[in-house]
Amino acid sequence: MKRPTLEEIAAYAAHLGYDGFDAEAFFNHYESNGWMVGRTKMASWKAAIVNWRKRESEFKRKPDRAQLPWKTRQEKINQLNRRKADLMRMPPSASRSRQLEQIRIELHKL
Repeated sequence: MKRPTLEEIAAYAAHLGYDGFDAEAFFNHYESNGWMVGRTKMASWKAAIVNWRKRESEFKRKPDRAQLPWKTRQEKINQLNRRKADLMRMPPSASRSRQLEQIRIELHKL
């Protein structure tokens, strides 16, 4: 496969009507990976653009964790950790497992 230029990528994305397509991010990503998709050489950069666009929402930045004031965030973390400690003292059960998983998810979000 002939490696495309940044201009070719931008032109093809415009041809497909992909407004706001970040051709530079696409180019830099694959240039830094040697135009590989996983462990396989890329067969078609045009198909890769289509797939990139379909999966673009997956790559958007997650909301900044610092949106909550620091003190409020710490209080929530402490509260969740206290609930977790209380649950850990209880005998194992399906309910306990679900609650621990919910706490784990909430802590991850913070």
